[in-house]
Amino acid sequence: MNRKEIAVLGGLILLLLLWPMMGPRIERQLFPQPEAPERPAVTEDAPAPTPELRETPPVIEAVEALPPEPDAEPAEPDPVVQPEIPEQTTLLTNDLVRLELTTRGGAFTSALLKAYRQTVDEDSPPVLLDFGPRRALAYSDLPGFDRNSVLHLREVEPGRMVQLEARSPDGIVMKRTLHLDDRYVITAVDTFSNTTQRAVSLPQHSIELGMMQDETGGQAPRGVVFLGADAQLHGGRGVEHFGRRQLPNAAKRAADGIATIPTEGPIDWLSAKSRYFVQILRPEDDTVKGIIFGAKEDPRDRALAQVSGDIVFPAITLDPGQTFQRNMSYYAGPKRYSIIRELRNNQAEVMEFGLFSPICKFLLWVLNLIHERLWPHNYGLAIILLTIVIRGIFWPITHKSTESMRKMQELAPVLQEVKEKYKDNPQKQQQAMMEIYRENKVNPLGGCMPMLIQIPVFFALFVVLRSAIELRFAGFLWVRDLSEPENLFAGMLPFGLGLNILPILNAASMSLQQRLTPTAGDPRQANMMKFMPIMMLILFYNFASGLVLYWTTNQVVMMTQQVLYHRRRERQKQAKAVR
Repeated sequence: MNRKEIAVLGGLILLLLLWPMMGPRIERQLFPQPEAPERPAVTEDAPAPTPELRETPPVIEAVEALPPEPDAEPAEPDPVVQPEIPEQTTLLTNDLVRLELTTRGGAFTSALLKAYRQTVDEDSPPVLLDFGPRRALAYSDLPGFDRNSVLHLREVEPGRMVQLEARSPDGIVMKRTLHLDDRYVITAVDTFSNTTQRAVSLPQHSIELGMMQDETGGQAPRGVVFLGADAQLHGGRGVEHFGRRQLPNAAKRAADGIATIPTEGPIDWLSAKSRYFVQILRPEDDTVKGIIFGAKEDPRDRALAQVSGDIVFPAITLDPGQTFQRNMSYYAGPKRYSIIRELRNNQAEVMEFGLFSPICKFLLWVLNLIHERLWPHNYGLAIILLTIVIRGIFWPITHKSTESMRKMQELAPVLQEVKEKYKDNPQKQQQAMMEIYRENKVNPLGGCMPMLIQIPVFFALFVVLRSAIELRFAGFLWVRDLSEPENLFAGMLPFGLGLNILPILNAASMSLQQRLTPTAGDPRQANMMKFMPIMMLILFYNFASGLVLYWTTNQVVMMTQQVLYHRRRERQKQAKAVR
């Protein structure tokens, strides 16, 4: 192994070791996100903050406040219980989403996502996120304004902005203004006003996220957890993900199969998500903690059936005539990175790209770029072209690896003699073999270099293709959905399996590629490699079709490169023979 090869290998190993520290910095440079301003933390034991009089934001300017009596002093609340008013529903809608709002709790009961269909069938209805009994943005433990209280409704801008209002028995008036933007974000402003002549305290209370469950049409393998929740811990402590281990394990230990996990202190935002869709609630004032809920239908199954969460707020004391305003943003829509990355305060972390996040985002960007720019705008073709680009980038390393393996094959008889000569002295045998490598300028690890380089790319693509909504119901040739196994003739094969052609093609291409690859002459290694196609067939059989398409294309391109290499070598030999 010469100095250049040692430097390259050492640099690669160093890069892998330093990636956990370097990755986030690179990500911030390539994919900057707007940050929310810092605010002081609040704990459960801390005294309740004195609310400030806040200037009304622009979204409220279009809302008419209740006209107060001029120069009138705040009046005591009417001790008579007000009659129950009937529950009403209305819709906030734009070109992408339709949210159903109920006056009971002033909360959302469902979200219809117009751009995404429920199943792979073209005539399938749009995805409906039914929040069930846990309505999004409903308060709990707040008398007069909780999920069972009916609020008065007034539409300010039909279909886009509404105002809800209620009065508590203690004389607090709450006005909630909800405004839907052009995408999937609701701006919520809750104003609490003390209309009495005495100080009134609001107890510690919470606000709900709607219940999330796996969307219709999913074919997730048994035991795979796609439901989850995320919370950004306040004070720069990062984002904590709940779902793959914590929630399922807690639900398994719970007698009723329902897990309840509080966060460690205040949070900046909370999400509840399925495989492709997510709710995110981000308040701008202080919080006490977040609480995540998860439930399972079958105690024997690891997968969750439902997930939700609450954000807990501290108690508030309002002096006579004082007003407290709470601003929140609420997102209900797809887990599409190009959309979510525009949200503030690291909300894009709900994608859970993991250790190789910058690589995931770059590959997803390239994939979408190819899909958008090149006809026929097909993600299967985009995966193939992306694979060719990656192989082209790695071609110099692959070529060097092939040269190293060819030299190893030529040195195999000499190395075998050394092994026989020093079979009783392993240390001397190793020294002699290293001397042969040095004299012939051969890197014994050169054949592993391309695989080592591609590991981060493979894992990044695995994460992207597993959860990228862009591939949901994206077809290619006979494949109806690149985000799932092909599953042809479902249930007609033994053990209830479907037919997946791409993993079979991948195993066949790997077997053929092994025949074209020079071997180092080690019989044990050669025998072990013969079983690799079978192992990969078993491993890839239930993988997403998009990922198997990438790996199969990778094998075909690699074989093409080897065929071209061998032809070049033959031409060089013939040229030398003529001389």
